Amino acid sequence: AESRRIDRFGEPLLLAAELPADLFHRFAWWIASAMRDTIEGDEKDRILGEAVKGAIGFLGKEESAAQAAMMLARHLLRLGGIEDRLIADLFREGKLGFTIASLAARANIPAALIWVMLGDPDAARLTIVLKAIGMDRTAALGLIADLLVARGGHGSEGDGRLSDAVEAFDTLTYDEAGLLIRPWQAPL
Repeated sequence: AESRRIDRFGEPLLLAAELPADLFHRFAWWIASAMRDTIEGDEKDRILGEAVKGAIGFLGKEESAAQAAMMLARHLLRLGGIEDRLIADLFREGKLGFTIASLAARANIPAALIWVMLGDPDAARLTIVLKAIGMDRTAALGLIADLLVARGGHGSEGDGRLSDAVEAFDTLTYDEAGLLIRPWQAPL
């Protein structure tokens, strides 16, 4: 699913499955409208209408990369787990979809919330999640450092945020972190 997101020139593609349904409908009709003047004959409106209906009928049948990543993460979790190092390495390689799915599966937190946590300027909530899932200190703090650097966290401000994350990770117990993430967790 992820490989379908890149064209043959290495440029990103936007898949229909990644779009909200209402936006996909609008795109389909905009494209049909733009094509209307390029088609000859009396049947052009019927042909374009059928093409749009066919495209809309396809919506929801294609698996998104996020759905595929979540299915894979849950499967790996059932088979014995997802190694800490794998999550950190995948993040470093830019495989955000599977990184997020892995963290979501291990913590039983919706993937959308993990996305939000990755956007936190200080990575405080992500630090709590990493502690709650029992992630190894080296992998967890490496992931947080990579995240802060990726967001331009160089210099004293970035160093201060990393220092705060290290302190929080080291002082917070596994049980305390588990209690803190409970409100974020999906019901089983």
